[in-house]
Amino acid sequence: MNLDFILANEIKYIITEKQLKEGDCLPSERELCAIFNVQRLTIRSALHLLEEEGLIYSKPKSGYYVNKPRVVIDAKNIASLTNELFSMSNNVLTTLISFEKTEVGKPLISFLKLPIGTAVYQIRRLRIVDEEPVCVNMSYIPAARCPNLEEYDLEKNSLYKILDEEYQIQLKKSEQYVDVIYPELEIFSLLKLKNWEKIIYQYGSVFDEEDNLVDYSKSYMKPNRFMYVS
Repeated sequence: MNLDFILANEIKYIITEKQLKEGDCLPSERELCAIFNVQRLTIRSALHLLEEEGLIYSKPKSGYYVNKPRVVIDAKNIASLTNELFSMSNNVLTTLISFEKTEVGKPLISFLKLPIGTAVYQIRRLRIVDEEPVCVNMSYIPAARCPNLEEYDLEKNSLYKILDEEYQIQLKKSEQYVDVIYPELEIFSLLKLKNWEKIIYQYGSVFDEEDNLVDYSKSYMKPNRFMYVS
């Protein structure tokens, strides 16, 4: 293992040992060089690895600081994104961008695997944590499975909780895929990105106990606020 990777793990230990929180400053490069008895170039390489991981961020002529905590998502687990966001902070808001009833057309048929013309709800939501937009989510729900879904408040309630409690739909299996992409202009604007950088793109389907489609969703996430495990 390269020395910069080893040092990156050691700096993680310092963050944990000193119980550094979001916004706390790390020891300076000079101090880290003295602690580990290495050259500044090696320390900078280790710090850059932690920046790429989203654990820390830098301020010019100031130093390195602990970043905001990230949501850890298990790609194999069926879970409400709302609940996972609350693991990050108690200050979580959902803004409903749009809710409309549409029909399956050619662009969607390969994903939804439903006959052309099937009625589906298209739901677009923006997730905000600590006043920062972190995720844009789009869901396609077969309308026949949950009539009058538009009557429920999707800004204050979890979609999956509504499906479970109001429509008795039990989620059983999830097929999810994760990629890293450059966002379209609308997503760039909604997430208030400062630089044209790649973001996390998760897409896939959730099925009930009889393997019927319940939800096909696409999520666009800030990479510094989410981490995936499998």
